[in-house]
Amino acid sequence: MADRHRLYHRVNLTAHRLRVLADQRLLDVVGVTAAQAGVLLIVGDAAEPVRQRDLARLLRQRESAVTAMVERLIAAGQLERERPPGDGRTWLLRLTAGGETALVVVRRELEAFNARAFRGVPAAERAVVARALDRVLDNLSDDA
Repeated sequence: MADRHRLYHRVNLTAHRLRVLADQRLLDVVGVTAAQAGVLLIVGDAAEPVRQRDLARLLRQRESAVTAMVERLIAAGQLERERPPGDGRTWLLRLTAGGETALVVVRRELEAFNARAFRGVPAAERAVVARALDRVLDNLSDDA
């Protein structure tokens, strides 16, 4: 098998394993999936409420997928959304007190998860992998 095929297979297997293990851990500890944790992280890191459309762009997801995640986080009491005055089409998102508490746990768990997943991988190699994956995502963005 050519290396280019093995690389795709390795990336696919790794992504699947990362997602399954992160989902299991985060669901057990804080009740959110890894994807929902990504929403909490972006909204929690923002200095002001985040537009739902911008959240979708930052997550590189369709707005419909983000809407479903947002609705689950609202139902769980971790996120709230409101319409800004004079704009009936935009949603602004912010964490609730419950979301802020969940975010503390999410950060702790993801830090531990990353330490386990990247054990023995030097920081310089991690940076190279991150840049390469960003480039692959950029290359495939036109197909989404």
